[in-house]
Parts: sequence; C-alpha cells; structure tokens
Amino acid sequence: MPTSRTFFFALKVFISALLITYLFRETSWSDAWRAAHGLSALSLLAGTLLLTAYFFSSGVRWLIIIRSLGSDMRTRDATSITFVAYFFNQFLPATVGADIVRMWQSARTGIGIPVAINSVVLERASNLICLAILAEAGLLLWNDGQLPAEILWGLGAVCLAALAIPLPLLFANRLPIGNIWPRAFNSAEKLARDSGLFFHSPVAVSLSSLALVAGQAAFALAAWTLAQALDIPLDLTSCLALMPAVVLVSSLPISIAGWGVREYAIVNLLGYAGVPAASALALSLTLGALSIIATLPGAALWLTLRRRPTDIVT
Repeated sequence: MPTSRTFFFALKVFISALLITYLFRETSWSDAWRAAHGLSALSLLAGTLLLTAYFFSSGVRWLIIIRSLGSDMRTRDATSITFVAYFFNQFLPATVGADIVRMWQSARTGIGIPVAINSVVLERASNLICLAILAEAGLLLWNDGQLPAEILWGLGAVCLAALAIPLPLLFANRLPIGNIWPRAFNSAEKLARDSGLFFHSPVAVSLSSLALVAGQAAFALAAWTLAQALDIPLDLTSCLALMPAVVLVSSLPISIAGWGVREYAIVNLLGYAGVPAASALALSLTLGALSIIATLPGAALWLTLRRRPTDIVT
C-alpha cells in the first residue's frame, strides 16, 4: 500500500476510534450494553432483512442508470455486484476500492468499460444529490425549533453543493486536456455524453430517485424496528425524517465504513428527539453490526462472480 494511502487509512481508523471512544466516555459502555439486552432474535432478523432491502435498492438504482445509458444488465447481476461492493466497503480502506470492484465486475458482464465506470460515477453523484435533498427536507419538516440553525444551514449548504454536481459531469468534455492527454479527453467526452443521457431523462432520474427513497425508507424502518426493541421513545416519523441525514453524514469518506461518524450523528440527532445517549449509541452500533451481516452474502457472491467467464468490452 503506498505511503499516502496508508496515511489516509490510518487517519480514518483514528477518526472512527476517536469518535466511538469519545461517545463511550460521554455515555457509558454499561448503559449501552444494558440497553442492547432488549434486542430479541426476531427484531435482529427484521432489522437485517430491512437493511438487506436497503442494499438491494442500491443495486436497482444502479441498474436503472445503466439502462439509461443504452446498456443492459440482468437484475441478478446488478444486485449481486452491489452486495459484493458493499461487502468490500466494510473492510477496504476506502469506498473507491469497493467502486473499483463494482466497475470491474460490471465490465465483465459485457456492458463495456466506459459504461461500467460512468454508471458507477453517475450512481454516486445522483445518490449524493437525492440524499442531500431528502435529508434537508426531512430535517426541515421534522424540526419544530429543536434543531440548531447551524445544522439546518450546514446541511442546506451541502444540498446546494450537491445540486451543482451535474455541471462538471455534463461539461467534462470541455476540459482543456485534449492535446495533453487524448485518452483522458476521450473518457471525459464519454462521461459528458452518458451524464446527458441520464440527467436529461426524466424517467431515469425519477425511477432512480424513487429507488433511493425506497431504500432510505427501509433503513429508517430498520432503525425504528430496533428502537422499539430497545424501548427507545422514537416514533416512525422521526426515523423517516432523521435517518437520511445520518446516512448522508456516514457516507463522508472520513472514517471506516461510517463507523464513529454514524454513531456520533445518531447520538446527537436523536438527542434532539429526546432519546438518551446510551440508547442511541446502542441503536447505532446495532445498525452497524447488522449492516455487516446484511452484506455477508456479498462474500459468497464474490466467489461466484470470480468463476464467471470474462466478457469485457472496451
């Protein structure tokens, strides 16, 4: 591993460990452990299934984007590759590594390397845009004066920045690199073309947005189901409103698979909903653990995909 990658990986581990340690110091490990004792096997199974549906929706959203680019892939392949990517995301130093796995495996299905790369880029971009809008809308609709103004303004700034993402993608072919780096210019042209195909398609944008909303609803339902098992005074409306912001913050590439960042966000946001810190921490750690379990099928699917014949189209 290059020195720079080793440094950033170590930094992410440090941030995750620092945040979790801080939360345990501020609350209590024993209190969180006692809160977790309320979890039943049925609630854990329900939470895992809902998180599986959350990951499945990501595969569907990616497939919609692939088809908007004029290519096709079987639903089974798209969802299988997505679970493999999420599985690797739990253990790789960066989400980029998981995205490379997704690009490589999707290219092997025959959709071609340019579509494989651009579809993942567009899935990431559209996910950030929709998630930022959903998170901001959720907090604004839920807020009744409890949330500090800086949280709403800060998330609003993220939302505005996310809305500007299509511009560099649509105009990637305008970069002055044609004479310096012809191959990069050709890739930029293809990215601009594919971005236009997706962002200029109301059907594709609407369907991918609906898939994201469905996935976030599944995640919020998982959090609510576990909250009920933990006897946390948290209603479903609050989960639906607050969890998109948690997912958005957790997706920032500053920790290992969102650990620490997710816990900090849940403890603080649910604190405004009257949830004790120890209970919120137990909920967050359970969500993280079940997320790993929900992605375990990706390990078996990875072995299956590795044995599949290669059909790469450049």
